[in-house]
Amino acid sequence: MYKDLKDRGYIIKTGFKYGSEFRLYERGKSPGDGHSEYLVKIIHEDYDINALDFASYVRVSHGVKKKPFNGCCR
Repeated sequence: MYKDLKDRGYIIKTGFKYGSEFRLYERGKSPGDGHSEYLVKIIHEDYDINALDFASYVRVSHGVKKKPFNGCCR
């Protein structure tokens, strides 16, 4: 997933502080230009996600003014 996002032009930084794997800066922007726009939570297809855990992740995303990244990797 990291390589796919990098190939798409996103700037990728760690997202552990927000309970996610990555935070993304929009294409063409660098960390010095402002805040990251997205949080990335990696969910494998065989992962049994708990609805409360997912709701918590979405709540944190909104609380830090970031969008959950809704993009599939190749």
